[in-house]
Amino acid sequence: MLFGTLNSAELSDNQIPKRALLFCRCLVVCIIIGWLWYPLQAITTGSDAYLIRLYDDSFYYIVIARHILHNGFISFDGITLTNGFQPLWLGVVGFVMFITGGAGPAFFATMFVLCGMIAYVTFELFLRLGKAMNMPGWITLFLSILVAPHFTNMIMRIMDTAAVIPLQLLLILTIVRLESIEHIPAKKIVFIGVLSSVLILARLETALFVALLLLGWWIINREKISKKLTTIALFCIAGAPLAAYLAWNLIEFGSIFPVSMLAKSLKDTHLFSNTFFRTLIINKSLSNWLCCITVPIALVFLFIRRKYYLGERYSITKRIQWYVLFSGIAFPVIFYILLSVNSDWVILAWYFYPVPLTLFFSLYIIFLLYPTGRIREHTNATTAQWAFIVVSIYAIFYIGHQIYIGETFYWTKGVCTPYDNARAIKTFSQNHPGIYAMGDCCGITSYIMNVPVLQLEGFAADANMVENIRRQRDLNAILRDYNVDYLIVSVWVNGGLPLTTDGCYIDTEPNHIAAGKHSLTMKGTICSPSILNMYYPDENGYTYLFPISSKAIAETSKDGILTPEKIQTKIK
Repeated sequence: MLFGTLNSAELSDNQIPKRALLFCRCLVVCIIIGWLWYPLQAITTGSDAYLIRLYDDSFYYIVIARHILHNGFISFDGITLTNGFQPLWLGVVGFVMFITGGAGPAFFATMFVLCGMIAYVTFELFLRLGKAMNMPGWITLFLSILVAPHFTNMIMRIMDTAAVIPLQLLLILTIVRLESIEHIPAKKIVFIGVLSSVLILARLETALFVALLLLGWWIINREKISKKLTTIALFCIAGAPLAAYLAWNLIEFGSIFPVSMLAKSLKDTHLFSNTFFRTLIINKSLSNWLCCITVPIALVFLFIRRKYYLGERYSITKRIQWYVLFSGIAFPVIFYILLSVNSDWVILAWYFYPVPLTLFFSLYIIFLLYPTGRIREHTNATTAQWAFIVVSIYAIFYIGHQIYIGETFYWTKGVCTPYDNARAIKTFSQNHPGIYAMGDCCGITSYIMNVPVLQLEGFAADANMVENIRRQRDLNAILRDYNVDYLIVSVWVNGGLPLTTDGCYIDTEPNHIAAGKHSLTMKGTICSPSILNMYYPDENGYTYLFPISSKAIAETSKDGILTPEKIQTKIK
């Protein structure tokens, strides 16, 4: 048995039995292999079906890195300068692309393996964090296995969350291991400063998490204010790379924030949005639902037992642990509240990257800080092993599920609308070069087509596009300003794009299905007939391809794709 005949006192120790540790490490490796199985199989058989397993926004990094590598230009569409990315992950993607010679199968195989290694390192960081916080060994293992499928799924998508999750853990681990928060060696301050800036460069909103940790340090540190300010100054100096990045944003784009963040904040009201709860229901993630239940309970327990950590008779280590626990749980709560106030967009899957750490901390608090202490006192080897049976079944089910959906869902032709659409449009674009524009699903489409595709939602565009959306300019005028030849539209709504009384299409970018009804948008009337009409009833998805410029209309008419009669009846 994994825990043998250990009694309650031995189970409360932070040491992990070797047999249990080996079993859990093997289980995590199997989780990672289960995720990698079909992507790597597709690569080895010459298929590109592995592309479907990435988030659409993952391709923003890949396409931008491809432009940097080939053209020396930081751009998504190959025409305009953009900062719609998180710089650390773009650097990782660009470096791997450089050493593999492009964005082909070798690049993706390397990235998948790299992400698998990051996922395993993340599991080990969870183990070390539990030990550093003096968690009982069985609790550390149990919680690490419980969150492993969630963070593995997020890390393997070749998205910036692959860097954020382990960096966040490493920062906390470094702070928890401090012998004292007073008289911290200068080298350690510099290291923490550099690590914090790297974390923020991985995702800018993690500055809020760093700020919470700094606030906790300031409160529990009893040094003189002048000494505190000196420490903070050294901490900030160590974050010089972050300052350089923010300065570049300000000089080139007029704001320290990337255009992707600015575009999502374009909203006609500052009232609280129900986006988070709507997304939570749509997301159907067990970890996310568990967090919604455990976080409020954990916060209550944390404040009920605060004297256990913050009382005068307890060590500075206990105080550090309390503020680390509080920061880890409070960060996503504050983050999602601010997100719901500032934006009406649906909260996309990778925005739930704080969940693994938050769930790890909140369940730990519930298990071990329960006011009566019954869970700690009555834990025995049988209880621990039953807990591991349950969580192991969950992990094994996850492995099987990944293999199952690889076999029956992801790799089945005709199921993934964006992938199939991009293939069809690429075939068309090979004979019809020009500038294309697209909103939703632009990432995978741009990668597969490998032609200039203007991003109409503003996420990977220039500052002018964000300003156009802010002013809610006419979409037709925007397409003319950027010399767009063809417009691609993907919508997920009954009936597709609405029609005017004279048969023209009404397109809204970004569309309200993803952006929410309070987001600012650009609206236009498209009167040229759609060249390609793709409809997927299972997903209720519609995709259109419109010729926009006079050159594009003339070329498609000449090729017989559009007849003069259709143009005369629909073009105004």
